[in-house]
Amino acid sequence: TAASGHAALEAAATAHPDLVVLDVMLPDLDGFEVCRRLREARDFVEQMVVPTVYPEAIEALRWHQRQGHIVAIVSGATKFVVRPVAEALGIKHYLYTRLEVEHGRFTGRVIDPLCFEEGKIYWLQQFIDERGIDLAKSWFYTDSVTDLPLMDLVGHPVAVNPDPFLFRAARRRHWPVKFYEPPSRAANA
Repeated sequence: TAASGHAALEAAATAHPDLVVLDVMLPDLDGFEVCRRLREARDFVEQMVVPTVYPEAIEALRWHQRQGHIVAIVSGATKFVVRPVAEALGIKHYLYTRLEVEHGRFTGRVIDPLCFEEGKIYWLQQFIDERGIDLAKSWFYTDSVTDLPLMDLVGHPVAVNPDPFLFRAARRRHWPVKFYEPPSRAANA
């Protein structure tokens, strides 16, 4: 219920998390001029992604921001999608799969490691080391079992609309499992 969700968030505030990490998986973009893709990605995010963000996710995000937590998106997608999503949501930090660019064009190569599975941990480790962040005080929200290694590292893992494998793993580990309603159904409820 909303009341129990608010109580859980308020109780968690005493833990003073250093970092809140959100996972966003979106289609990759490649093979085109960087500037053109940035414009297209912004249009795509504004028209297709932002309207589909779960209201409960926005509420949780805003709560963490009000608490002064560092909020970051960590995603297997590229910056050409992650950056506009982060900007639209008011998130300053984002980690993503890096594509190699030469002379303003994609080369078709990825800068290793991919920001996926263990690669997410690699990029996140760089981020937290630079800022002195303690993952034991941090939150991580995701829907995918591929993020299980990262969930195991944080003090507050949360499974949101989890895939069946993550659902079972979260239940076995007694982690919170949340089911958010898409905006259209939430607005009509």
